[in-house]
Amino acid sequence: MAGCGGGSLSAAGAEHYLRTTAGVPHAHCLPGRNGWSYVCTVRRAKRAFRVGVMADGERVADTTELLPPRGPLPPVPGSPEARVAEFVADASAICSRRTTLVAAIPSPRNVYAAYRLMGAYMSAEREEAESLRRLDPPGDSAETMRRLISAADRAVAAAEAYRTALLHRDRAAVARALAARRAAAAEEERAAAALDLRCVAVTP
Repeated sequence: MAGCGGGSLSAAGAEHYLRTTAGVPHAHCLPGRNGWSYVCTVRRAKRAFRVGVMADGERVADTTELLPPRGPLPPVPGSPEARVAEFVADASAICSRRTTLVAAIPSPRNVYAAYRLMGAYMSAEREEAESLRRLDPPGDSAETMRRLISAADRAVAAAEAYRTALLHRDRAAVARALAARRAAAAEEERAAAALDLRCVAVTP
């Protein structure tokens, strides 16, 4: 690693760091972007990769992993962009778990199964809302996050109303509850899309 001092790390210093520390025989660094001091091209096993290098004075503070030759650079650790990326990853994992649980619920064959399976749906939505509340969304995302949590809460309320309507054999109330659940699910999808979340069902 380059020594500490009052100056700044040069491109040659970044190249030397990669050759000696990362064990790559060839490295070529150019001025970076998106918070990275340098973007370097390295070769390993006859393949080309990119590495982002962040300097702190004359030393290397952080680097990326080996990246494909083309494509976006990851955000600099500790930056506002990194915080957003971490939030999106965490919220996407929570949303994907709910999507996976709901996708695994089969169609009911009778009223008793409908009551039980709607309970599974309700549990998945409640778990999502509780998990999302534990996240700390970046400032610009807070309002949309509240929309997502509110929609999950409404989905839980609609599921509870559906189960109550089934017990009372109230067909009109069943229809209203199903409509409310569909509306809540649609709002969840809109809020998740606005947050750039990836809500995917994971197959075993």
